[in-house]
Amino acid sequence: MNKGNKNSIVNYVLGTILGLAAGAIDVRLGDLLVTAVFVMLATMLLGLLRPERAWRWTVLVAVCVPLVQILAHSFLKEHIALSHIQLSFSGFLTGTVGAYAGAFARMGIDLLVLPEKHEPAVKADVTK
Repeated sequence: MNKGNKNSIVNYVLGTILGLAAGAIDVRLGDLLVTAVFVMLATMLLGLLRPERAWRWTVLVAVCVPLVQILAHSFLKEHIALSHIQLSFSGFLTGTVGAYAGAFARMGIDLLVLPEKHEPAVKADVTK
């Protein structure tokens, strides 16, 4: 197994753990604002670690919140209103913001710290 594939698996496991933690926070606290901020921070971290295809971190983390709510309602007999489950899908919005903010931050860090990695943009010669 190569190093890139191993890091990818670690990132997916980290994303799943963060998503389940976001769902647990939502079930315990019942506050969607805290959950949305946690989802944004989790996806920002994952977007910073693996900036390519940042949307996948939103899907991985944000889908866990309603999933954990449904599982808590089914197995732990937690009372969760249907409207609360529906509103938990708003984590996709904050997750998207976080994932792409992390990806853009990584792009900026790469440009500032590793300038030899990137070639400067070549301007087109329009006089020819």
